[in-house]
Amino acid sequence: MAASCHEVEVPGKPTETGTALLEAATGSIQGFGPVNQIHQHLCAFHFYAGDMTRQVEAHHFCAHLNEDMRQCLIFDGPDAGARLIGVDSNM
Repeated sequence: MAASCHEVEVPGKPTETGTALLEAATGSIQGFGPVNQIHQHLCAFHFYAGDMTRQVEAHHFCAHLNEDMRQCLIFDGPDAGARLIGVDSNM
């Protein structure tokens, strides 16, 4: 069975109100040019290295840099709570 971002708790205490407010304020004045280039979402299952009996659901969010190069951020789910689990560049 595939692992999901909802099955594992992230260590650490919950985000405090002051931190959330700071993130909201800075997010409104900062640029996200590289992230805004992402325009493709692919979902696949990948096997664990060294244990072909286990697999993980992987959501690739990709940007095409040119006709031959694609860069992807890989998350363990499609939702806002998903964790970054990899980065991939393909030619």
